[in-house]
Amino acid sequence: MIGKKSITDEAAKHAWDWFALHAAQRMQNINFFIVLQTALLAAAGLAIKEQLVLMAILAGTGVVFLTFIFYKLERRVRKLVKIGENALRYEQKRISIASKNDKILLCEIADTAATDQMTYGQLFQAMYIFFAICGIAILFAGGHQICHGVPLIPTPKVSTTPTDAPIVLRVG
Repeated sequence: MIGKKSITDEAAKHAWDWFALHAAQRMQNINFFIVLQTALLAAAGLAIKEQLVLMAILAGTGVVFLTFIFYKLERRVRKLVKIGENALRYEQKRISIASKNDKILLCEIADTAATDQMTYGQLFQAMYIFFAICGIAILFAGGHQICHGVPLIPTPKVSTTPTDAPIVLRVG
């Protein structure tokens, strides 16, 4: 038979496990997003420098598209984290009442201490806006190059200098 203490301990553990899983997933998503966007921005910068307009436009489109996808994913994971946080608040309140110890109300204490600071969600939203603007700027840069006569796909350069001519060996 499971005692009341075991059930409440299991509830607290379940709330923590839920929160920890989704909070870790949220940070992994952000890290992956930053790595992907950095690679795309580097590719776009090189493409603009080398006047590879099509590649720049594709990279810029990728930046905007990934920003949208990861933003939507972040919104979903943020809700899952909040569900875990609310369960933790309940368990912390229950433990606080049973132990007569208000110091265990960690979620509440953290909220009070951070009233003048941005939340993770607000910081992530600022990051998504930044990357979306970068992607749009890349698209404008590609369009600007097209307007100034740079072809969408560059034509191969054929060199006629003697150093590029085939070497012919004659024997005899």
